[in-house]
Amino acid sequence: NRKVEVDGIKFDSVREAKRYGELKLLLAAGAISGLELQVPFAICLNGVEVARYVADFVYSADGRRVVEDAKGVR
Repeated sequence: NRKVEVDGIKFDSVREAKRYGELKLLLAAGAISGLELQVPFAICLNGVEVARYVADFVYSADGRRVVEDAKGVR
């Protein structure tokens, strides 16, 4: 993976930067809202945080919260 900078934001891969561009267009068109980048989530077990997951993108679409990672492999 090659690091890329778009709009002054550093991305870990070209794929992630490309997805950001797609999401920006959807945001401008009003198809999504509340776009956030690099959102941390605590992973808890029995009330104790055991790990942290950082999502590439979080946004709202059709009244639902979407948590998304941009990966090159399915």
